[in-house]
Amino acid sequence: AGTRAASQAHVCRTVARRAERAVIALQGREELKPTPRQYLNRLSDLMFVLARVLNRYRADGTV
Repeated sequence: AGTRAASQAHVCRTVARRAERAVIALQGREELKPTPRQYLNRLSDLMFVLARVLNRYRADGTV
């Protein structure tokens, strides 16, 4: 069982991944720079790490 904050970070990660897939689909139809896809990928990575950190250091001080 994780913290509520970590769960919210995972939801944000899911949204970022969905947006990344939408950008990839759009790149199939139009020429786009790779920057938006890279940004969304890094954002989802950050949300994953944030969720791990939030679960590790809970609000009650337990690790």
